[in-house]
Amino acid sequence: MAQVRIRIRESVVNRYVSALTRKSALAAGNRVADRARANVLKDGLVNTGDLADSFKVKDLTRNRLHPKVKVYSAVDYAKFPEFGTRGSTAGPGKMLRFQPRGSGVFIFRKSVRGVRAYGFFRKAAKLSIKDFKP
Repeated sequence: MAQVRIRIRESVVNRYVSALTRKSALAAGNRVADRARANVLKDGLVNTGDLADSFKVKDLTRNRLHPKVKVYSAVDYAKFPEFGTRGSTAGPGKMLRFQPRGSGVFIFRKSVRGVRAYGFFRKAAKLSIKDFKP
């Protein structure tokens, strides 16, 4: 019986495997960003379109074999439709005062209702995780 000896150089394997894992991680990040964008449009959260266009994917990989990507929104107000806000009520004998953006007029209210949480990003991440489970 013949004996076969195989020598595998770890550096060569790591180079090929790391390229594939990085590419897969970026593809998964882009998929989450695309689904979040679709959820924003589906839920009707479009006024200027800035929120839908703001999803970005950033490569945070430090170890080639353990790629890491970050999917985020570049607008500062994305947390409000994602997580929602609670209502607010003024105390006894007081009023809430608001000045709408671009207006010189103040609005006074006794209470305001909150914004419901849409969870567009959480839904996108949850659907994407199902794609990668065996």
